Amino acid sequence: MISAEVVYNKTFQDAFVCMGGTGSVLCLVIAILLFSKKGSFKNIAKLSFPTVIFNISEIIAFGLPVILNPIFVIPYLLVPVVMCVISYAAVYTGIVPHVVSEVEWTTPIFLSGYLAIGSVAGSILQAVCLAAGVFIYLPFLRLFEEQKERQMVKKVKELTEELQRQEEANAIMTLTGRKDALGGTARVPAEDLKDAIRDKKLFFLYQPQIDTEGHCIGAEALIRWIHPTAGFIYPPLIIQLAKEEKLLHDIEIYMFDEVAQTISEMENEIHTEFKISVNITNESLLWEALERCIAAIRELGESLHFGTIAEYVETEEQKDMLLSLGCDAFQGYYYSKPIPMSELISWMKQHQGIEAF
Repeated sequence: MISAEVVYNKTFQDAFVCMGGTGSVLCLVIAILLFSKKGSFKNIAKLSFPTVIFNISEIIAFGLPVILNPIFVIPYLLVPVVMCVISYAAVYTGIVPHVVSEVEWTTPIFLSGYLAIGSVAGSILQAVCLAAGVFIYLPFLRLFEEQKERQMVKKVKELTEELQRQEEANAIMTLTGRKDALGGTARVPAEDLKDAIRDKKLFFLYQPQIDTEGHCIGAEALIRWIHPTAGFIYPPLIIQLAKEEKLLHDIEIYMFDEVAQTISEMENEIHTEFKISVNITNESLLWEALERCIAAIRELGESLHFGTIAEYVETEEQKDMLLSLGCDAFQGYYYSKPIPMSELISWMKQHQGIEAF
């Protein structure tokens, strides 16, 4: 039987308790990479992982933060204790050989375990300790994310209310460039919007447009985004963040592709003329390739016969007044809320002037 003095020494502590000094933090990083639902946390973990391997923990420690976080303080202190108990028991009982050589604290995990005892058993012991640490962190990570989600929902609501106030005052100012708490909030969904565009997480609903005879003549495509943490994002906020992050071009190309696909699918179901309207920003008019993207513009340039579609029609009284003013078509909740493409096809088939194959 090995004595306690032989089992526990500085190298034992460095290799199996602290794993170079960042064992507890390394467990958190791996827990985030494997189980976190939040992209921002994973980005921090990915950035810090190469340095944590070599026992440099500042990125993750200050990025979340970890040390002063009231949720992570328990696992941060508990994990080294559990690692000590597991490692001490393994060496004391002879399952793993005792330490035979000193190892620099900067030596990466698994290699340090192997060098410390001169056997792959040291690396396996570190893997067991690492797994235990990850699962200790797991419930605290979930608790931390739930807390952040609640805070994020509240902050995005405040951000939306601020944008709505600016809209009412007709004085839209930058959100992501603000130096206050709202600016910090705005930068989070702004960064996530880049991933949403790349991963095609944005989607479109379609609000029917009705002519003066009650016939459905098409629909307007309306962009929507369900943020993984904050939930439904106010559509004007999507556009404002995209504008500030110079993502409007990407969003509109994505929109053209999606709407073109919708039209293609609808043509197989709807046996009459219809159109899908889209909104573009004034910056888009400067694109050199815009003419190739929107043919519904070439026709306008040839004919110059404009029709008027009244939006936000919510009551029959509004519809009647707009009709008397000479509007050619109507769109709004009086007729239908924005609906998915599959429902739009059924909706159009059920209204006058629409024939199905």
